[in-house]
Amino acid sequence: MDNPRNKQWMYCDQLSKEYSDRVKNFINHAFYSKQEGENIPCPCTKCVLVHQVNRATTYDHLICDGILLSYDT
Repeated sequence: MDNPRNKQWMYCDQLSKEYSDRVKNFINHAFYSKQEGENIPCPCTKCVLVHQVNRATTYDHLICDGILLSYDT
């Protein structure tokens, strides 16, 4: 897996395969220690870590809205 601390993917075109692949890697890292059904603070530009969402919603938000460029794990 790619280094989860590498933030270059955040600047990719949200419609690109590279962005989608990196979002999947990011989500796998973010949910690694979570139990099935657990949520995380969503790092998309609309939720800004306020709303707790599941894996599928996190993916949708990051693809549609993008990730906070200031986000740091």
